[in-house]
Amino acid sequence: MNDNATETDQCYYTSRNISRRCTEWRYDNTTFGHTITSEFDLVCSRAYLRSIYQSIYMFGSLIAAPIGGILADKYGRKFLFTIGATTYFVLSLIACWLPTMPTILAFRFLMGLMHTPTMNAAFILGMEVCAPSARALVGMFFALPWAFGTVIWGALAYFIRDWRWLQFAISVPTVILFPALWYIDESPRWLVVRGQHARAIKILQKAARWNGTSLPPEENMKELMRQTQSTVTSATEEGDPTEKTHLQMIWKKMKNCTKQLFILLRTPRLRRITLVVWMTFMFSSTVFFGLTLNALNFSVDPYIYMIFNGLVEIPAYILPAPIAARFGRKFPIIIGFSVTSVCLLALPFIDKDESTLVVTVAMCGRLLLSSAFQLFFLYSAELFPTEVRLQGFGSGIFLSRLGGIFAPFITELLGPLYSWSPSVVFGVFSLITGSILLLLPETLNKPMPETIAELEKDSPNAASNKKNNLEMENTSPGDTDK
Repeated sequence: MNDNATETDQCYYTSRNISRRCTEWRYDNTTFGHTITSEFDLVCSRAYLRSIYQSIYMFGSLIAAPIGGILADKYGRKFLFTIGATTYFVLSLIACWLPTMPTILAFRFLMGLMHTPTMNAAFILGMEVCAPSARALVGMFFALPWAFGTVIWGALAYFIRDWRWLQFAISVPTVILFPALWYIDESPRWLVVRGQHARAIKILQKAARWNGTSLPPEENMKELMRQTQSTVTSATEEGDPTEKTHLQMIWKKMKNCTKQLFILLRTPRLRRITLVVWMTFMFSSTVFFGLTLNALNFSVDPYIYMIFNGLVEIPAYILPAPIAARFGRKFPIIIGFSVTSVCLLALPFIDKDESTLVVTVAMCGRLLLSSAFQLFFLYSAELFPTEVRLQGFGSGIFLSRLGGIFAPFITELLGPLYSWSPSVVFGVFSLITGSILLLLPETLNKPMPETIAELEKDSPNAASNKKNNLEMENTSPGDTDK
């Protein structure tokens, strides 16, 4: 920029009464040091690349979501987790030193591809090797590292102000995971289904020694495993030779998944549940990720904001279980989203100089949002009948990734124009989410429906229609005339 020029805004300057576009920029390094924005000039006409940098990771995760389960079923949970974690680690290290923005975006996409299959494989493995009574506790502990990681992110970023070294610093600790991979066993359930009974028995015998218990005779165990395997009728799991290639298998299953999605919209009550669940997942995910990225628009210290984001998520992941058991699922979730909406819509009216009050209100919203979001995972799984539970829940998770893609565009593109606008958008999304959940039933202490027919049979409309039919049958022609 010309030193004698008069700056009119961040993208143009006036020289000799002529407005010209800036070609170079000076950056305020008071809060941040060397950032990806300053290194690649992601401002003005290139500002959209900041949003793409955030969203392309979620886009990769979105693409990989339907494929991860297929790979875990074919090659094993531990195998996919090991390959995924190793690949992710290598990609994250290489991404620290890439010289151009296109290559950085490409690696961010690849890291997103690895994220979902790796995490899902680890979660499935944990659920399959623990006792049913411990699954809720294991599931809770599986979510807590996300909160602790957010806190560590904020603390490390405060001391490491160069984005490349920060990326390196949070990538290197992954090496601690690799020795543990040596001691992790494959899921015995998966081994039984795949016919690897001897290997499954060895793992179960080791677990029995650790827990100080005994197992039935080996021959009895093998017979039980053969019976379990015989119930598996999938041609793919049985190694059907008609499956020519793995890519053909993936394509076939994806086509089947697409057909199954239409089943979710087939009947009135199931259609209502499906549409509400889809909207809730997408809107709540947008707000969840948007609040994480919106620190600068709040004009507060981004490092403190990030640390508090992680701290409030710790109780947010612990509290939903006892709340759901005591007060049910539906209304605690509605209250969580509604109060979140109130907090976010109140932020534009708070003086930005009142940073403590801004952070307090924002974190209250984040706490309630995280609790409601966590509880909604349980609630949504209980709403769908067993016949389509996997399709309904899985499609909801798929749409939640879309929310993660949209969030950066709201904070990065809309926020700089009107600092209050992201809070208003996220507040409205939370309000809509809390409102549409009124259309759904409570599931506490109610048996989960097994089939779509059972779901529709128990619906209020079905009961009303049945009552009306009985009244019609018991009404005489003379009564009708009256």
